[in-house]
Amino acid sequence: MRVRELCGKDFVIGTGPDMSVRNAARRMAEEGVGCLIVVDRQGELAGVVTDRDLVTRALAEGANPDTTAVGDVMTVSPVTIEDDSDLEEAARRMRDAGVRRLPIVDRRRRVVGMLSLDDLLGEMGRRMVDLSAVAQNVCRAVRSGGLS
Repeated sequence: MRVRELCGKDFVIGTGPDMSVRNAARRMAEEGVGCLIVVDRQGELAGVVTDRDLVTRALAEGANPDTTAVGDVMTVSPVTIEDDSDLEEAARRMRDAGVRRLPIVDRRRRVVGMLSLDDLLGEMGRRMVDLSAVAQNVCRAVRSGGLS
């Protein structure tokens, strides 16, 4: 399965690196997400800011959430995944980078979605259910003498 088949199309793009930390937090709360994709003036990926970034890089440091810009606390040059990559590659990148979310980019490097660890775990769970059904069918066939 390719990343583009699984990616969350409901990702949120922030208004840019000049958005205040408070507005980013509000936007995350309104959208029910823990990460915003930040784009520059040309619409290209500038970074990502997570709820954890807001806490550890802004609030815990005593930054004013109304005057501190997302660009000051975001992760610049985040690890991404191409939309035609397979899920195993996505899992490797998450593991190697220690991240739970990957912006998905197309061949032009434009953000087209967001892949989360939850997305991957859900798909792996579905695969395990399918594999379990196959194993049960094989066991039934063996017991009934259908397979040798």
